Amino acid sequence: MNDNRQKAPQRWANRLLEWICPPAVIESLQGDLYEIYELRRRKGMVKSKADLLFFLGVLSACRSFAFKKESRFKSNYLAMLQHHIKITWRILVRDKMYSAIKVGGFAVAIAICLLIAFFVRDELSVDKQYRNSGRIYRILSGTSNPEAGWTRGSCLPAPIKTALEDNFPEVERVGRLISFDGWYDAGSNLFRPVDHEVNMYEERFAYADQELIDMLEIPMVYGTRSNVLREPKSILISKRKADKYFPGQDPVGEVIILNDDTNSTFVIGGVMENLKNTHLSGFDFFLTLSGREFWDGE
Repeated sequence: MNDNRQKAPQRWANRLLEWICPPAVIESLQGDLYEIYELRRRKGMVKSKADLLFFLGVLSACRSFAFKKESRFKSNYLAMLQHHIKITWRILVRDKMYSAIKVGGFAVAIAICLLIAFFVRDELSVDKQYRNSGRIYRILSGTSNPEAGWTRGSCLPAPIKTALEDNFPEVERVGRLISFDGWYDAGSNLFRPVDHEVNMYEERFAYADQELIDMLEIPMVYGTRSNVLREPKSILISKRKADKYFPGQDPVGEVIILNDDTNSTFVIGGVMENLKNTHLSGFDFFLTLSGREFWDGE
């Protein structure tokens, strides 16, 4: 018994081997190292030298496991992922037609879903950017007749503005919009600054009250929003049109001629940002309704 203890290597080296190496290989490593140790002792090697060589053998056997016990499992996951990718790629290359149909169909389906989602989100966000959007209402008129049934629209008599302001104290402000194509200067016109000789054809004209610009808080580039349409014969234009006719300039105060009518000119009261995601996005020019009478006795 005493001789066997004397021949055994250091216990701490054996414990180190058991602590570092995984259970799957510990038995094989221990058997090999013990066999080599006993062979050296039988050949007459002193115990101290045999113990040192045993310790060096332990370090050599464990170097791939020391301080990386968890990394082995991570590398297994990485290897598995690489294997799956490789197999998938081989299947795609082998069946090119089938792969093209499957991948192409999947890509088209995703693209269509994204387009539908973007469209729905855009539609649901129209006119939601106003700070007081929960308190702003658009008035519609309804008519009923035997042929067309019930119909509604935004065409109302001009005095509705005064009637609402005078008879409904809860109404703070009323603004009118006339956007009918062909209604006097609404719709399309020949357009040119007073110092230009050539007319340009422009669309997207509408009439508006100053109150409408204030209620919707139209963002401005040049001019003061509270005064852009307050004066008779004033016009509010978009930034894209200002850049077209007055590049790099502040056009507030510039005179505009419509349809070559030099007896009825308009003065630019301000430049607004290009309107987006609102029912007013279709307009680049707003003509004031201040002091405007479309016919005698209106």
